[in-house]
Amino acid sequence: MTHPRGFTLVETLVSLAIAAFLITVMSSLLFQAMILHARIKAVAAVSHHARLVEVRLTDAVRHAAGIDFGGSQFDVDPGVLSLTMSENMEDPTIFFLDEDNGNLFVMQAHGDAVRLTPPGMIVTRFVFTNLTSSEESGIIRVEFTLETVSNTGSVDGYAESFQTTMRIPLEGDAN
Repeated sequence: MTHPRGFTLVETLVSLAIAAFLITVMSSLLFQAMILHARIKAVAAVSHHARLVEVRLTDAVRHAAGIDFGGSQFDVDPGVLSLTMSENMEDPTIFFLDEDNGNLFVMQAHGDAVRLTPPGMIVTRFVFTNLTSSEESGIIRVEFTLETVSNTGSVDGYAESFQTTMRIPLEGDAN
């Protein structure tokens, strides 16, 4: 009568080593996939919110009667853009950061400020440049950088810069 043999110690150790190697490789691939997924989500979120900021700025500029040069801060970071509006309910409309490397807000007619950046995102550069010459309407270049932050407030590492130029009618401009 023969007894069936089991695995030897060497066979068992070799199979465990192969299994450990495969588990290590698979978990490394899974970890890299999770990092890539988070990065893709951050890129999409930053692009989406940058577009929302640009749309909000463009909409305000479209309805502006002119630029409040006294209330605006050009060529500094963080900058402030104050627009005079034809509607009293919106005059003035002011775009500003709550602090350097902070949240972007818009305030209309000295009412409550509305936050334009979502939690988990900050503006690290916010500059308005006045490109207006004496014979043309107000031309403003807006530069801003959106950056993702973690729940603890530390920077996650994804940032993207955006720039747009807008034409704002100056007071009395018939164009």
